[in-house]
Amino acid sequence: MTCAFHNTLQFVNLLGWAVATISATACLYGIYDAVKPDNPVVLSKEVTALYNAVSRTVWGAAICWVIFACSTGNGGKIYLRNKSLSNERKVTQLF
Repeated sequence: MTCAFHNTLQFVNLLGWAVATISATACLYGIYDAVKPDNPVVLSKEVTALYNAVSRTVWGAAICWVIFACSTGNGGKIYLRNKSLSNERKVTQLF
């Protein structure tokens, strides 16, 4: 029973990382053609409105997944630990 539960959690973890990566990449590079300096593409008002309405929420959700996954120990090689925060506190106390 625990093996099936573990596989489900692993699937959800991988799915979460895939969705977060794809959505963050789409937010960053979704309008690349419109903003590149040589030969820009003009976007319609509808596409611009959709991007402006959705991109910040999607970006925030992707960042939330990274924070959630790291805080629950599912970050893989990405570590957010209190030790790193305590080292930053020591460095900032020097100034």
